[in-house]
Amino acid sequence: VGSENAQDELQLDLGMSRPVHTVKLLFLDDGGPVAAPERCQVFVRERVEGDWQPLPTGAGPEQPQGQRASVWTFSQRAVRQVKIVMTHAGPHRTGLTELEVWGPAERPVAVPSAPEGNLAARRAGAEYPKITASHTSRYDRVELANDGRAVFAASPHNRWTSYESPNAEDWLELDFGSEQTVGRVELLLYDDGGGVQPPESYRIEVWDGAVWQPVRETGRLPQQPQGGVANSVRFASVRAGKLRVLFRHRGASRSGVTEIEVWGD
Repeated sequence: VGSENAQDELQLDLGMSRPVHTVKLLFLDDGGPVAAPERCQVFVRERVEGDWQPLPTGAGPEQPQGQRASVWTFSQRAVRQVKIVMTHAGPHRTGLTELEVWGPAERPVAVPSAPEGNLAARRAGAEYPKITASHTSRYDRVELANDGRAVFAASPHNRWTSYESPNAEDWLELDFGSEQTVGRVELLLYDDGGGVQPPESYRIEVWDGAVWQPVRETGRLPQQPQGGVANSVRFASVRAGKLRVLFRHRGASRSGVTEIEVWGD
């Protein structure tokens, strides 16, 4: 809702190439501004840099409908990414309640490796990056905030939180071990709707060798901290050996992160 485009698209990255034979889309229809699209095209590709291939004509419905699954079935193929291109129905805009990608039920299911280039990712056996916090809840572990796994649900347990902190503000700090070029931070905020909620605000600072300095932000999405999604902050690239995020807590609740990512771009 709010898009000025006649078409919008959504992309899903599976993290690695997997055998896929079915894509299911559950479109919203609220009887108001959100309705199933007039037309929907599904594309797939095997590699991140590969060409997008449209699914065959007849693989899916001619007219997607809301409040039920629109299903595309096709001969099994290797898929890394899926792209959904939706042509909105007149003045309405498109929404999804679920996107499902299906393949053969073969165990064990391979787990994709962490994306290359994430400066915050903790690699097995590596001394750096090191992660610390001003306060860590007795129920959580700070090292789970950069283990390469993001879990927004309560279980399995995979997060750092400052639950029960006596501070109005807490920080989460990464020591890279050497100077790195940093320009973007992704914060995957945890929100249980109770004692841990998105912060009132947060800011990012880097260590210049003597004092902490605020970064010069160039973009933030979403504008206000939001749980259950990636909160992305872009800023003018800078060389730094350490980076920290300071969270100003929302009322009596405290802040939490299931994963932090730091990128050079």
